[in-house]
Amino acid sequence: MPTNIATLDDLMKIKSELIEEIKVIIGDLDAQLHQKRWFRNTELQEYLNLSASSIQNLKNSGELPFSKVKGTVFYDINEINKLMKKNKIDFNDS
Repeated sequence: MPTNIATLDDLMKIKSELIEEIKVIIGDLDAQLHQKRWFRNTELQEYLNLSASSIQNLKNSGELPFSKVKGTVFYDINEINKLMKKNKIDFNDS
């Protein structure tokens, strides 16, 4: 049975590929950790591509919880994600 022997060049190539993969994984994790947690009205409008009145309607109906600090309204990204999941339409279910 023939045996394959890894050369130093082969090992260095594998090492470089592993380091690049680790950098990608660390970068993704770092981005998740630094994700914006709270949105103001205008930021949420831009994020969801909704009008100010649509955001106001979601807020008034109680569908979109919010916090208010010194007159400024903030929306939690986790609550926004819950709203999006709740209203998700899956065409594969029909």
